[in-house]
Amino acid sequence: CVSPKDITLIGRNSNVCHLYEGFMDFLSAVILGIGRGEDHIILNSVANMQKVHHLLDGYAQVYCHLDNDEAGENACVELQKRYGDKVIDHSHLYTGYKDLNEYLMSHKTRK
Repeated sequence: CVSPKDITLIGRNSNVCHLYEGFMDFLSAVILGIGRGEDHIILNSVANMQKVHHLLDGYAQVYCHLDNDEAGENACVELQKRYGDKVIDHSHLYTGYKDLNEYLMSHKTRK
């Protein structure tokens, strides 16, 4: 029996949150130094978007590090419609790559 995926909160009591689609993207962010001292939420699937709203309500700023695909883009747009300017799409940091992890792996193998 496999339990359903749920969201993961790694909190530091910050008013800033970084949102990731998968755990490998979060680990890539840690390696890249993204969001040190700030909170991190891993969706584990964009299907969990509805589960995250009660957590995001309390943040002043939310940085989206979702996948560069239709599902990730739609999820970020949905959050921007709900929360306005406090949601910032950071997928431009890894344009040309599926996600933050693919970006990191590509740059690590080049060295």
